[in-house]
Amino acid sequence: MIVIENAYLKVQVNEIGAELSSAVLQSNGREYIWQGDTSYWPSRAPILFPVIGGTKGDTYVFEANRYHLERHGFAAKKRFKVNRIDTSGVELILEQDDETKQSYPFDFRLSVRYSLVRDTLVMEASVLNTSLSEQYFSFGWHPGFFLEGMNPGSRLSDYTLSLSEKNEQVDLIEIKSGFRTGKVVKTVIPESELILNKEIFEPGPLVLSNIVSKSLTLASASYLSSVVMEVGGAPYVGLWTTTRDNSPFLCIEPWYGITDSQEDQFDFSKKMGIQRNSPGTEFSCTFTVSFK
Repeated sequence: MIVIENAYLKVQVNEIGAELSSAVLQSNGREYIWQGDTSYWPSRAPILFPVIGGTKGDTYVFEANRYHLERHGFAAKKRFKVNRIDTSGVELILEQDDETKQSYPFDFRLSVRYSLVRDTLVMEASVLNTSLSEQYFSFGWHPGFFLEGMNPGSRLSDYTLSLSEKNEQVDLIEIKSGFRTGKVVKTVIPESELILNKEIFEPGPLVLSNIVSKSLTLASASYLSSVVMEVGGAPYVGLWTTTRDNSPFLCIEPWYGITDSQEDQFDFSKKMGIQRNSPGTEFSCTFTVSFK
């Protein structure tokens, strides 16, 4: 486990999946990242690459060849190489190998960088196309925030999620059983504040698109600690938790890509939300989380 810290935060990153595994605020010793309780959800903050969500039958077609690719891709299960590390930051690298080529026929260099700026964690990611042809991929981050950790005794129903733009109109993309249904609802979020409870997640994750807001704030009127996440202009933001009891965590997920519909089996290059890199070019994105 890699540890980086400053006077405000102590952060742990796992070389498996380049996964953010812990973020403790030094002033109060509280853990803000979900710790992977298997009775709810075993992960903590997985990297999603080269696909977000699922493809029909966990397969897709590219240039007349069929490939098997599990939900959310393979990056979360692969060991990354530490490329650079110091007391306040770390960069981890994943490149193609014989195993990835079986499910994803592209050469790539995925870089994930974590650094600390006061009470803010900066996560920067890039995907470099080292292939000789155009490359297709999706990228996302799936951090779970530990509600009981940041505010002991709290649960999901104690919180609201506020968008930085007031009375914002967003598209809600309906997801059921892990796939898009094709239903998109345009809605205005009153005062740009979502009141959280398990009932709103019973149909599936909430997926917002066409968001103008640059940041989302997870906070409670009854507790002091909060999280502010800048989503970096991601075209989709997924919100998810389990509906068991009153959930102790919430995932806020900026995505460059989205799951298929249950009917889709298109060529990978035509997948909804897919990103494209020409040979030698690089996609990059930055997300930040401020722990209060």
